[in-house]
Amino acid sequence: MEKGRNPKELKYYWKEFREKTGEKYKKLFLEAVQLENVKAKLTGYKNKASFLISEYEDLDFVKSIAEEVKKLTPLYKELHAYVRRKLMIFYKNETIMKDGPIPAHLLGNMYAQHWSSIYDLVVPYPDAKDPLNITAVMRKKKLEPIDMFMMAENFFTSIGMKKMNPRFWQFSLLEKPKDERKVNCHASAHNMNDGEDFRIKMCSTVDAPTLETVHHEMGHVQYYMYYSHLPYAFQGSTNPGVHEAVGNVISLSVKNAKYLKSIGLINSTKTSKESTINFLMSLALDHAVGPFYAYIIDLWRNQVYDGTIKENELNKKYWKYRLQYQGVCPPVRRSEKNFDIGAKYHIAAGVEYWRYFVANILQFQLHEYLCREIGHEGPVHNCTIYKKRKAGKKLA
Repeated sequence: MEKGRNPKELKYYWKEFREKTGEKYKKLFLEAVQLENVKAKLTGYKNKASFLISEYEDLDFVKSIAEEVKKLTPLYKELHAYVRRKLMIFYKNETIMKDGPIPAHLLGNMYAQHWSSIYDLVVPYPDAKDPLNITAVMRKKKLEPIDMFMMAENFFTSIGMKKMNPRFWQFSLLEKPKDERKVNCHASAHNMNDGEDFRIKMCSTVDAPTLETVHHEMGHVQYYMYYSHLPYAFQGSTNPGVHEAVGNVISLSVKNAKYLKSIGLINSTKTSKESTINFLMSLALDHAVGPFYAYIIDLWRNQVYDGTIKENELNKKYWKYRLQYQGVCPPVRRSEKNFDIGAKYHIAAGVEYWRYFVANILQFQLHEYLCREIGHEGPVHNCTIYKKRKAGKKLA
């Protein structure tokens, strides 16, 4: 889905993936909803939706999130219109209406949750040199997954935070096993709750997006280590979004030219006006798109928990929200036989998703704050907190 540009193939894989995943466990999902609601009521909540919202300690949390969506919508609409026009030019014979939604299979991601993989199709200045395209350099240097984790550890220690302990290196799964073992490759960090055992599980590939993910997941581990001395009841973040934001704010510095030059992945920090605009577009394709997808996921799920969405309209409501808030549509006809949202890992695994919306907002607020604290002047996209112990002290 990321590299494919044949619309027929993309449509085929989009459809088949959903038939092999979401549709298979729709019944199990509905059973889980009932059980989760029972559990929530036994602990004093109206339903599971109320429990999930309570973690944010804001009685008007959903309303607050909706207000943030409104603030972000004008920028998103401009980005959507720009991307739609570029796709219309590239996919000449595909049905993309000039004033309609974008077919989801053309956006470079199985869920259209971010559009960074179609950067090559929508880049504003295709002839401008991209100094931050580091994947080719990483592979030319023959870096291994372990090297990316050591880079991440070096970043954190450079700002005065903790080294990974021996157990981390012994028990973490950093790349896909070469034997026949079946593993869950979804990147995640784990606190084994004994004060010493912290792990990351992911099937790393050597490329720029994975390098960011490695730093993000190690951000979770840093958080685990810093509160591991506290009683178990106090081991956790202020809310789930804060935990995600800590890793994300590091990722913003990892994309910085000064940092990439310092670790030998680029030769110069000089950029042109055109390459800077291209870089900001790459950020927008991820961070201006992601919040809308995150909003839709748990808006839908919470309305299933509280009964607003009925069992006979699960898919209908999902695509209503995808159209309303994200301006995307399915490439093929859908019905209630389908359970398209169920293809998303976080729905199958029961992982709350508001956190990613909150984290996306917080990471830029944190980044701006930390850059101000270390005395950075100028645009914040030119700032990195690498080797800035004052920033690390604030995070810790």
